[in-house]
Amino acid sequence: MALIPSDPEQKAKFEQRAVMALLGIFGIVFFFGPMRGMAFLGNLLPKSASAGAVAGAGVNMSRPLSEMVQSYQQRSDPEYQLKVADASSDSASPAAAPNYTAIDLRNPFESLLPEPPSAPVQTAQELTPPEPPKPKITPPSDLIIEGLIWGGPRPQVLIKGQVYYIGDRVGGGVITAIARGGITMDFEGTAVQFSTIANAGRRSLSRSAQWR
Repeated sequence: MALIPSDPEQKAKFEQRAVMALLGIFGIVFFFGPMRGMAFLGNLLPKSASAGAVAGAGVNMSRPLSEMVQSYQQRSDPEYQLKVADASSDSASPAAAPNYTAIDLRNPFESLLPEPPSAPVQTAQELTPPEPPKPKITPPSDLIIEGLIWGGPRPQVLIKGQVYYIGDRVGGGVITAIARGGITMDFEGTAVQFSTIANAGRRSLSRSAQWR
């Protein structure tokens, strides 16, 4: 068995010779074929030397030499290396996310029936009932002024034989004013005036007149 020299220069020369020897072996095998190449090497080298050279080169004799040469050619092929790189990148890429559909994400406890239409939301103004319309007030047609006293501290009016003052209620209205020409009454916010009519038998008394 050859010893590797310890001197760096001799060691470098030894390694160069070993590499050239390996290249020569691969060249012979490549040109002459596996079987003929091994036979040619067997003729060039003694049996013990050829076995030692092959063992020293680190060749694995458990694999056929043709398979080793084919593997070496594949590794040296750029297209093969590109395919290996693509395969490694594909294996390293993360798996694609599963494509879920709506039926997969649906809640099994959720009903698929259409929901009934919701009632419209009412505001407080809509919930407040509208005020009932005020009844139309019709002043009584039989309210006849028989006499009145105006201008004093307490004006009076005579209606159907009864004496009324300002603020009294009669005929569905309230007396608000007593003047020389008649009276003013309020019927639920509506002011109505009643005048004295001479030809109807009504008479206006003076301030000093007395009721009889």
